[in-house]
Formats: sequence, structure tokens, C-alpha cells
Amino acid sequence: MSALRIHVIGALGRSGYALCEALIARGYVVIPVIRREGNLPEGVQPARFADLNGDAASLEAALHDAEIIVNTANASYTSAVLAAMPEDSRLVAMGSTRLFTRFPDKFAHDIRKAIHLLSESRVPNIMLLPSMIYGARADVTTRRLVGILQRLPVIPLPKFGRMRIQPIFQGDVTLALIATIELMAGSGHDDLPPFIVIAGPRDVAYRDYLRMVVKAAGLRRRPIISVPVFLLKALIPILGLIPGVPHVTKAEIDRLTENRCFSISDMSKILRVTPIELEEGLRFLFSGKNRRR
Repeated sequence: MSALRIHVIGALGRSGYALCEALIARGYVVIPVIRREGNLPEGVQPARFADLNGDAASLEAALHDAEIIVNTANASYTSAVLAAMPEDSRLVAMGSTRLFTRFPDKFAHDIRKAIHLLSESRVPNIMLLPSMIYGARADVTTRRLVGILQRLPVIPLPKFGRMRIQPIFQGDVTLALIATIELMAGSGHDDLPPFIVIAGPRDVAYRDYLRMVVKAAGLRRRPIISVPVFLLKALIPILGLIPGVPHVTKAEIDRLTENRCFSISDMSKILRVTPIELEEGLRFLFSGKNRRR
């Protein structure tokens, strides 16, 4: 299986880059498919360039000899990838648990459309749906959160932050992708479900998640106060005036009001991946390590 060629679309992204590193370490032949020049992990094959925004010829050329394709780019490109794939290739796609949001969301719409396209395709395929990912090489989400926490004397949250989330460590996303690739490379992929949710081992209240981030980042503890959603949205322009505070959108505030808890039974039973606890993952993140890379 070490000679298997794996084309990674979006190899410069967080999940794509981590996957390339891990596949190389396992002896796979990794062919990065990227849109522009960038620093790729050592050991990958020469990059192939393709613009997923309409350049069908370049994408088809980049994938002409593909066996397994992993699309870590946005789910909106699923149609283009399916059209460019060789008939005897197989696809592992990445979506997000944003699929299940109750709020109007373009990203969620793109994932629903992608799942529909995949269900109609004759190409063997499966999509992984990760929850919020933390711990990547360039973890913009957590670093952005730290930037906010450093500059606010209190932490304003709707409903005191009681709503629950289930973040997943980047290293566990990588392990899940590799397990899926190996299943797709075998003969039993016909029995796989159309998608598998991958998430942390358990859900936590958002306020507890913030407390863990504060502790792992070495910040001073801040009190959490309950602020109605409408008032938080009204405060967005004011927060934007505070130097160093990243922009927060109304959609992000809306999502703070919904529980994001998921079963990981398929992740455990089919992929045989056991995710690490949130506190452990945050320790690795802020120590600059990635145990599971």
C-alpha cells in the first residue's frame, strides 16, 4: 500500500498540509494539487497547479493519474472535482458539521449540495464532517479567540455560555483522514456511509471551553457575563474600535446560541480513531507540539 498515489487538493491549507506531512511519514506517494506557489512539506511530489474556480482543463490534467483524491478545499468545489476525476479513482472529501446548523449559512448549503452530488456520483466517495478544528499548524480560530480574550476585561456570552460544543484536535482530523484513505484504498469501501462525523471525545459548555483556552494560553481569568444576542450584535462596531480585537460577525454570535454536539460512533467503529481530550489538545497547541501529526 506504500506505493499508493494520493492527490491532496488544498495541500497548502491547514488540514491539507498536516495530512501531507502525515502521509509522507507513512511512506505514501503524495501529489499536492494547489492553486499557487507555497511552502509544502518536504517529501511530497512536485506540485500540480489547478484553479478550482472554472479551469477544468488544469484540474483534469492534475488528477489524470489519481488513485485516491482527498479534497480538503471548500465543499463548493465538489462538482469540479467530480468532473475532473478519472473513472477508476476514489474520493475522500471534507465538509463540516456546519451542515447541521439551524441558521441560514452558505457554507452549510454548499455541504448539502456536495453530499447530494456525491450520492449521485458513480465514483466511490465519502465525506468527513469535522466539528470545529483546533490545534493546526496555523490555528487561526484559537489564536483569534486568544486575541479577543487578551483585550476584554470580561467575557460576554449569550446565556452565560451554557451552549455546548465538541472541538476536534487537528491531529485527530489527520488520523481520521488517513483511516478513511486506507478504507477507500481497500475493497470494503462499498459498505461505508455517505459521510462520517468526526469530533472531540465529549461536548463541553462554551464557557468551559473558554476557561480551558485561557488556562492553556496562560491568560488571566476573566469573569463571564450573560449578554443578550441582540446586544452582542449591537456591540460589534464598538469591539471593532478596540486595537487588536479581531472582527466578529453576527453569524458567529448566532452560532453561539446553538448546541453543537455530535455522535462519534462511526468515527470510533469504522475509522477506529479515538480523539484526545480537549485539555490535552490545547496543551499541545500552546506548547507548539502536535502529538498525532
